[in-house]
Amino acid sequence: MLDALITILDEYKNQGLEYRLIERKKSRAESFYIKKSLEMNRGVDTDAIALTVYKVFEEDGKSFRGSADATIHPGMTREEIKNVIDEAFFAAGFVKNEMYPLEEKGAAPTGEFTSGIPALGVHKTMSKLREAVYAQDKHDKGNISYSEFFVDQSGIRIINSNGVDVRYTAYSVDIELSVHWRDGGEVENFEAYKLADCDTALIGGRVEKLFNIASQKPLAVPTPSVNDVNVLLTGECLNEFFNYYYENSNASSIYTKISTFAVGDELQGECAGDRFTLELDPFLPGSTGSRPYDNNGTPLKKVCVVKDGRLMQLWGDLRFSSYLNAPVTGNIENRVITGGSTPVSEMKTAPYLELISFSDFQMNSMTGDFAGEIRFGFYYDGTETVPVTGGSVSGNIKKVHGDMLLSAERARYNNYDGPATVLVKNVSIAGK
Repeated sequence: MLDALITILDEYKNQGLEYRLIERKKSRAESFYIKKSLEMNRGVDTDAIALTVYKVFEEDGKSFRGSADATIHPGMTREEIKNVIDEAFFAAGFVKNEMYPLEEKGAAPTGEFTSGIPALGVHKTMSKLREAVYAQDKHDKGNISYSEFFVDQSGIRIINSNGVDVRYTAYSVDIELSVHWRDGGEVENFEAYKLADCDTALIGGRVEKLFNIASQKPLAVPTPSVNDVNVLLTGECLNEFFNYYYENSNASSIYTKISTFAVGDELQGECAGDRFTLELDPFLPGSTGSRPYDNNGTPLKKVCVVKDGRLMQLWGDLRFSSYLNAPVTGNIENRVITGGSTPVSEMKTAPYLELISFSDFQMNSMTGDFAGEIRFGFYYDGTETVPVTGGSVSGNIKKVHGDMLLSAERARYNNYDGPATVLVKNVSIAGK
C-alpha cells in the first residue's frame, strides 16, 4: 500500500507537489474486568497512513507553503487515492503559511528508548500489569469494581519527498479502574494511568494509593477557606502546573505572539525559593511521549530549555524554529524538572493544605492562571491533620514561582519526571 501510494505521489512531481507520509501499524490488546472476573479479551490491528500534501506558490512576490492533511486507508483503489491527493493539493493552495523548509535526510537521533514491553510481548505485559493491579485488591472493606487494560505496539514509518525515510516502534499502556470502598459511606474512586513500560512496582504503588485515598475519604471534612497557609501541590497536577513554562518556551508560541518569553529571561524574577531547571528528554524511560524522531522525521536529542530559572533556548519543530532562526530541536513531549532540595517532611512543619487529587486541574498557559476542583487532600492547622474534600484552589504562577519550593522527593507520571510536591503561597482556597 505504501509503495503504491508513493508511486502515485511521484506522478505529481511536475506539478510541484511535495509530501510527508506517516504510516502507523498498530497492534492492540484489550482486557475488561468486572471486579476480578474477566469480561472480555480482544485484539485490534489497524493500519493507516497520514498524508500531508504541500504546495509552494507565490502571491504578490511572496512565497508560501500551503499544506493539507488526508488519511489513506487500506483497500482504497488507485482512483480513490488520486481523488484524495487531488483534493488535498487543491486545498493546500489556499493555505498561506510563510515559507519554511521540509526535513531532509540527515543525522540519526542521539539516544534510544528502552522498554520492557518488547521482551515480554503485548500479552505477557497485559498479564503482569493485571497481576500488579489486583495484588492490591486485598481489603475487607474495599475492592476494585472494574478495570480496563490496553497495551499498544505501533510500528511508525515517516517518509517525505525530501528523502527522509525513518522508522521506530512505540509502546503505550492505558489502565483505567475504579475502587469501591464501604466504610462510613459508599465511595467510588476512579483513576487512569498511562505509561510505556511494564513497571509493575509503579502501577502497584499507584493502586495502593488509590485504595488509601478511598479509605480516608469517608472521614474527610469540607475543605476550609484558608488563604494564609502554604499549599502543597502533589501528584499529576504538577505536569499541568509546569506546562506553563513548556508551552511558553515553544517556538510556535513565540512566533504567534502567544508567549512573550525571550532567551535569557529570568523566568522566576527575583527568586527567594527554588530555581527550577527544565530539560526535554525524548528518551525518558516509561513515557508514551518517548521517540527518536518527531512527526517531521527530525532526529531528537535531550535539550535544556530552562537552567536555574533562566530561559536558555527555545524548542520547536522545523517550521516555527526556522521562522525564528532558532535551533531545531523537534517536538519533544517529555519534561524533566529538577532543582528541588526541600524534603516534604520539612514542608509540613508549618500549617499547610496538601492537595493530592483533583477532579480537574488546569493551567492557562497564556495568562499563568491555574485552578482545580479539590477531590482529596489533607489540612494541618499546626496541631491536627485531617483529610479534606471539596472546594477549589486558584492562583497565578507568576505570583507564586518566585518563592515556590520543590521537594527533594521525585515522582514520575508518564511524560513528567520531577518533584513529587511543590509548595506555593499566595493562592486562593474556596472552601466547600
